[in-house]
Amino acid sequence: MTDELQTLFHDAVADVEPELGLAEIQARTSASSSRRWLPALAAAAVLAAAAAGGGFWLAQEGTTNTPVATHGSHHPTSTGLGTPSSRSSDDGSSYPLTVPVYYLGSTPAGPRLFREFYRVDSMDPVGMTEAARLAVTGDASDPDYTSLWPAGTRIGSVSKGAGSDLLEVRFAGTAPVSRPAGMTPRQAWMSLQQLAYTVEGTAQESTPLVFFAGHQQLHRVLGVRIPSVLARGTATDTLAPMSITDPAEGATVGRTFTVHGQAATFEANVQWELLRHGKAVRSGHTTAAECCTLSPYSFTVHAARGSYTLVVHGEDASGMNRPVPRDSKEITVR
Repeated sequence: MTDELQTLFHDAVADVEPELGLAEIQARTSASSSRRWLPALAAAAVLAAAAAGGGFWLAQEGTTNTPVATHGSHHPTSTGLGTPSSRSSDDGSSYPLTVPVYYLGSTPAGPRLFREFYRVDSMDPVGMTEAARLAVTGDASDPDYTSLWPAGTRIGSVSKGAGSDLLEVRFAGTAPVSRPAGMTPRQAWMSLQQLAYTVEGTAQESTPLVFFAGHQQLHRVLGVRIPSVLARGTATDTLAPMSITDPAEGATVGRTFTVHGQAATFEANVQWELLRHGKAVRSGHTTAAECCTLSPYSFTVHAARGSYTLVVHGEDASGMNRPVPRDSKEITVR
């Protein structure tokens, strides 16, 4: 099982009530080439992304940690340097894959997307359908993350459209056309983005989505009007401004381990603490690759054996005790 890469997206639109048609979406995305995963070139692509600090996937460099829970055949896993893994099968059996799944979490800027990785068994060598089903119905490993799709929402399939570059998401049963009571327009839009980032991240293609119920294309999902296609929102407006991508929630790590994540903070500041029984036993700071835009960070921690809460957060430069972006993971040092 190889390890995973982190997706950063930099094109398309972010609007609660999107009114853009296919022509405008294509015009906005034409400046950014779609990058597809080619197994023979995977290592070169990973190294290029790591060096550039951006691109469709962001390399995750670190040790692979122990998976800690199971959702049926789905296993959350930590990441390392590598590509989404698959194994060809000529006898009709499933492919063991690792796929990115996005969930909603709270930030000072409102709901944003956080990512986890899961191992799945799939008849599809890419695993888009399984990833989409986890995003809509699965429980996130991190208790701070959630999915707001209505109970009973089911994904029938996700596939590339025949003779089309679009990714087709087909609902099974009753499609969630209307926005549920209690869901805000922003939450509805972010839930659609949750699905867009998960599907496009798994496919590793910058390709808009279209939604179907049976053979009928849907132009409204969760109360959000979609005249033609749904494109990813910009990373700045959609992804969490502070997140930990490795180690994963519940991971077991060595006494010396490296933390990886991404941040968009003032002067690229990233503060961190290692808490035990609510008290900091280790702390420090590092800087992300760039200031004020979503970019990678990493730092190394040395700790005694035991159970800890790892916390990363930004810094309130105003001195007015304003909320700052943060993320946390429960880990075990062996």
